[in-house]
Amino acid sequence: MLKFFIQKKTKNGIRHITFNNSGIQFAYSSRDGNSMFIYDLPNFKPIKHIDFKTQINEFEFNKSDSKLFITDDNGHINILNTSNYDEMNMIEGHFFPINCINISKSNKSFITGGIDSIIVMYDMKELMSSKIFKRSEQCIKKCQFSYDEKFIACIYDGTNVDFFSVELGCPVFTIYSDNTEYWNKWNNKNNILAYSGEDKNNHGSEEGNIHLIRL
Repeated sequence: MLKFFIQKKTKNGIRHITFNNSGIQFAYSSRDGNSMFIYDLPNFKPIKHIDFKTQINEFEFNKSDSKLFITDDNGHINILNTSNYDEMNMIEGHFFPINCINISKSNKSFITGGIDSIIVMYDMKELMSSKIFKRSEQCIKKCQFSYDEKFIACIYDGTNVDFFSVELGCPVFTIYSDNTEYWNKWNNKNNILAYSGEDKNNHGSEEGNIHLIRL
C-alpha cells in the first residue's frame, strides 16, 4: 500500500531535504535556511524543530545514522547527535559559505564544497581536514564521491564538470560544456555519473537532457 501525506507547508517553502540511511527519518529545511524539521517517517510525526542564527545549506546523515552534518553560510559544519538532535560538534571548514556536503560510502571521510572554490576532505574519526582540492575560481555547487571513493565529481557555478583523484589530490578529467550544469549523482554500484543542466537545442529551447559518463 502506498500512502501519501500532506504536511502543512513551512512559511517560506522548502530548501533542502534528505533521508537517513535506514529510511525511517527525514530532515528538511525552510527555504530561507533558518529552520530545520526532523520527522519520523513510519508515523509521520515531528521529532524536532531547530532554528538557526545562520543560514544552513546542504546536510547529510552519516552512514550509521548517528550524526547529522549540516553546512552553513559561515563556513561551518555543524554536527548533531541524532539521539536527541543536539549539537555535539562544530568544524570551521571554509572561510566562506559552504554549499554542499557528501559522506563517503565507507563512512571514513566526507567532503564539502564552498563559495571559496575549494573542496575540503575530512577524516570522519578525527573530524579534521586531510586534503584540499581546487582547480577553478568559480564557487562549487555540488561535489560527490564516486562509488569506489577513488574520484570526486564537482559541478561549479559555471559550465564544466571536473573529476578529481582522491589519491593524487588533483583534477584528472574534465567534461567541457557550453551549458550551465546544475546537478550530478553517482551510481551506487558503479562509477557512473549522471549530470544535467541547461542543454539547449538549435532553437535555443531547453531540452532537459541527462548525461551519463562511466570512469
